[in-house]
Amino acid sequence: MTGIFDILFFAVFAVFTVLLGALLKFPDFRAFMGVGYAVGLILYLKSIHRILDFFEKKCYNTVKKAVKRLKLRKNTKKLSQPSNR
Repeated sequence: MTGIFDILFFAVFAVFTVLLGALLKFPDFRAFMGVGYAVGLILYLKSIHRILDFFEKKCYNTVKKAVKRLKLRKNTKKLSQPSNR
């Protein structure tokens, strides 16, 4: 799942870069842009990646608990209902 978020991040980043370059009318790719991208990638891999992993696990566990509670409630309702025999 993390791989999907990584690909999504880089796709959004690529679109943002192209749009920003067009908006600011950059003539072509410049060396400082490559250095900036490299620094941004390193920061992403060192920090944001971990933060996204943490929240992904947190959301997954919350949904898993909610589904488990719903199934438990559904099963207890079935057991408590009188039979139509």
